[in-house]
Amino acid sequence: MSVKQSEAIARRFEQVFNTGNTEDVAEYIAPGFVQHGPGTPSVPPGPEGYKEIVRAYRSAFPDINVTIDEIIATEHSAAIRYHARGTFLGELVGISPTGKSFEVMGTDTVHIADGKITEAWQLYDTLAFNEQLGLLQLLPQAEVAR
Repeated sequence: MSVKQSEAIARRFEQVFNTGNTEDVAEYIAPGFVQHGPGTPSVPPGPEGYKEIVRAYRSAFPDINVTIDEIIATEHSAAIRYHARGTFLGELVGISPTGKSFEVMGTDTVHIADGKITEAWQLYDTLAFNEQLGLLQLLPQAEVAR
């Protein structure tokens, strides 16, 4: 595969969140695909599992928007720097919606073989994500000994 092909596949991987259209994910997600990262629902491997991830996030954040800021690609991988925003309006992995919005930055590193993504490693600012959505409870301030 060329670097341009890897970049094109990486763009499809991220942009499916903006549309929710998962009909063609088998074209670029390998049968044994696995996604690793915080907040990733437990799903079976492959395109069907990836569809479940997309559906879970689109259900929880119906207005989710992912903007790719940069892609660095090789023939067999791509690093994607992005920012995402959305409003928490539906349940996600057992967490009730708060109606609050988020905007975070993150990166995905994807491995590509035979024109399909075999594995993805996702990192994003989970502290900011949880704080903006109202999921963190503030701890009472401890008294400072004098």
